[in-house]
Amino acid sequence: MATYKGIQGYSVQKLSSDPTAGSGSDGQLWYNSTSGKFKITVAGTGAWASINPINTGRNRGAGGGIGTQTAGMIAGGFTPGQTAAVEQFDGTTWTEGPMADLPAVTSNAGQCGTQTAALVVGGISPAGATGVVNVWEGDGSTWTAGADYPTARESIAVGGIQTAALSIGGTPPTLDTCFKYDGTSWTATGAFIKVSALAGIAGVQTAAIAFGGTAGPTPSADAATFDGSTWTESTSMTTARDEFGWSTKGTQTLALASGSPPGTTEKWNGSSWTELANMGTGRHSMFSAGTSGGMWLAGGTPYTTIAEEWNDPVYAIKTVTVS
Repeated sequence: MATYKGIQGYSVQKLSSDPTAGSGSDGQLWYNSTSGKFKITVAGTGAWASINPINTGRNRGAGGGIGTQTAGMIAGGFTPGQTAAVEQFDGTTWTEGPMADLPAVTSNAGQCGTQTAALVVGGISPAGATGVVNVWEGDGSTWTAGADYPTARESIAVGGIQTAALSIGGTPPTLDTCFKYDGTSWTATGAFIKVSALAGIAGVQTAAIAFGGTAGPTPSADAATFDGSTWTESTSMTTARDEFGWSTKGTQTLALASGSPPGTTEKWNGSSWTELANMGTGRHSMFSAGTSGGMWLAGGTPYTTIAEEWNDPVYAIKTVTVS
């Protein structure tokens, strides 16, 4: 008769206490001598969890943000009243500094990059403006002016990195324009599949996916992929949404979208969108950054300080029933 070692290649360990779920024990069986039970670690579905709040409640982040789940940043927004304040995230705590405030109050600006190579594009500055051409580049401590955006816009979707960024749409008026940024200048490339503002975008200049957005009062579920020159219509999201949060460090085949309508979350796997667990606090108009496996959402309507993070998969230890 086959043995466990013969099948798995190792014997069942005898432990006095359970290892930490997700610490390398995934899928392995062990015997807990204290409880007298066989245990195993299994991967469950992803989930949202509350994290430390941001310092200043704000919204109008245009959905995007800077960095990763453990090294993030938000810049500007509406508090109410526009702000230039910048906060950085180390995976646990939000801190005002060491990154300086933006040179000008800004809301509804496209954002991408990292804590030490950030990019903030367009937006509204000051209040009452209908879009600006301002582009700010951050190096981890200060901001300097980058090349002006080709046209004054707010609510632009911006993805990629500081020296290789990709943008779509924006308003007013709402357009289908798409530009590439090389750290020095902006160059027009293939138009998006429709006019759009407040969309999500993930991937890199040569392999991106954009989804959602709006051309008016009604949000869209449309999605399209980009090969470096041309946008091609793709499978639509299950839910129409705009000014939502997404995995800014996602890829063309792996991305997450959440919020607007408040609370709902869905994941793209390269061929289809699947509905996942809802956010803890439904909202829209937030900031976001990270990957489909680990990201954060911060702020949102109405000027909240709430922040949450997504982890996928979530590991749990289960007791094995032996008959």
